Amino acid sequence: MKFLNWISIILIVLIVGSYTMGSIGIGNLDHEDKKDATFINIKNQSIRVHEKGQGPDILLIHGTPGSIEDMQTLFDSLAIDHRVIAYDRPGHGYSSAIDIPRNLNHNTLIAEEIVNYFQMDSATVIGHSYGGIIAMNMAVNKNDRVEQFYILGSPLFTFNCETIYKLFNIPILSTSLSWLVSGPYSSSKIKEELPTRFAEDSKIPTQEFINFRKELWSQPKVILSKSLETVQIEADVSDIIPKYNSLEEKVTIILGEEDVDYYITDLKAHLPLQNVEALFYEETGHFVQMESLNRLLSDIRN
Repeated sequence: MKFLNWISIILIVLIVGSYTMGSIGIGNLDHEDKKDATFINIKNQSIRVHEKGQGPDILLIHGTPGSIEDMQTLFDSLAIDHRVIAYDRPGHGYSSAIDIPRNLNHNTLIAEEIVNYFQMDSATVIGHSYGGIIAMNMAVNKNDRVEQFYILGSPLFTFNCETIYKLFNIPILSTSLSWLVSGPYSSSKIKEELPTRFAEDSKIPTQEFINFRKELWSQPKVILSKSLETVQIEADVSDIIPKYNSLEEKVTIILGEEDVDYYITDLKAHLPLQNVEALFYEETGHFVQMESLNRLLSDIRN
């Protein structure tokens, strides 16, 4: 009995301690760690942004987890003849995560506020993965400043959520778990799983590529954001599916043929959709903007 009491005490201390460390932000990177970056205040959050180029406006939205770097090659290429804005979503990269609701509606609100902040006009929004779901939510809600949308590698109908993420829906556990699984556990998981999201013969996920994301994606705030966003994807998408056939702006959905199978079969099963063009890239996995950059640029410019 004494043994069980001690186990209970240790577990309580562990949960309380990890909750406290997660709450005060231990293990997170912030703007002090990225002194060469630009930060703006949106809805009381410090948001890291990149702005480059002149011409028609483009907004880039990364996935979950993710950061500006996941859109960097696309950013640099488009900035030759466009004004391009990219940002770290709240709770990701170097942006803050102060009492934020980690859901689709809040992420959409942030994206729309950034469109307004930069006074974008007749803009194109390009979203990858979870960023593509945000873009689709913007499209169905209609925004006078946005003219067209590109959605890359996004599940837009169903989503199979791993059980581990569902534990983060338990309030007392969410912050504790985000701190407990940060560091070595999450780093090893990223190292193991990230290469599988690319096409079989892809040479993109080099050791440097993986190491950078291990540091950025292993932050407790990112783990919490990734988990809560992921566990709500299916419900969030279900809410906007009925609006897909009332789209007024042009939407182009692009999937790699070596991405998750049901992303592709789900989309094909629901075609045609009003004002939607679907493209399927061969020899391409989840990271369309990295693996098929030249084809993507051609499709965007044409």
